[in-house]
This record gives sequence, structure tokens and C-alpha cells, in this order.
Amino acid sequence: MHRISRSCGQQAFFEGHVHGLSVLGGVPAGQVRYDNLTPAVSKVIFRSRLREENPKWTALHEFCGFSPFLLRAGAAGSA
Repeated sequence: MHRISRSCGQQAFFEGHVHGLSVLGGVPAGQVRYDNLTPAVSKVIFRSRLREENPKWTALHEFCGFSPFLLRAGAAGSA
């Protein structure tokens, strides 16, 4: 599934999630993995998996009913 947006901003990121979950018919059963992208993460806590999430992102994923799995900073594609 692909979706093109005129913006790379947080609103487009959220709209893409709402559209994707609608097309998929709900929340995926497995992990939803993310890198540490700005619309979701406000701050990476040095050398740990802890993140300070953007409050709007936290509200969206809690409302939609999934817990994002955030990848380690600097470890592209690895868990």
C-alpha cells in the first residue's frame, strides 16, 4: 500500500496511519516498527530504547490501539 502526500509533516504522517489502518481493516497483529522520526519522537534518551514521544503521536497510537516498536537510534533496520 502506498500513499502520496504533499507534505512530510506530522499531519500527513497521522493521516497516512488513519488511512492505512482503514485499508487494513484495523490494527495489525504483529509489531509496527518505526525509526526515530520527528513526528513520533521528541527526544531519544542516549544509549537506550527510551524515547520521549510527541504527545500527539502518543494520543494517536493509544486511540488506534497499538504500541509502536521504536528501533534503536543509529541501528537502522535492527531491533
